[in-house]
Amino acid sequence: MNNNDNQNLTILTIYYKNSYDYNNNPLSKINANIIIFIEYDDYDYINKIRENFKDKTFLLIVFNNLVLNDKQNYITKMIEANPFKSQKFAWCDIAYIDNFLSKPIEIYKTVNINSLNDLNNEEIKKGVLIENDKKLF
Repeated sequence: MNNNDNQNLTILTIYYKNSYDYNNNPLSKINANIIIFIEYDDYDYINKIRENFKDKTFLLIVFNNLVLNDKQNYITKMIEANPFKSQKFAWCDIAYIDNFLSKPIEIYKTVNINSLNDLNNEEIKKGVLIENDKKLF
């Protein structure tokens, strides 16, 4: 994914413990707007590794099991909140984020926000682009 792809894109993901070792976490290198669902205990760690991109980071403290079991609902709510005023959104589980970011954005399945509930969690976890035709601002 190149920098032009990142300009109007917000990436959504969920961080869970032991996803990566401390020194090799891809979240520390992503120069893009990103919303990260985290648990309370992970706040300081994620805040530290995103230190160079604080203005592009939105942390949302949740119980991760709730998000993992209801991604569509959490994705929709954050797209509606749209903290970065983005035009494009992408979800990718943290375990797949390196692979997701290494490929051109055009190869990923694109769905309308209204069709998000038609996908299952397995279809979403490896990466999906979400279009939002709702007027947000």
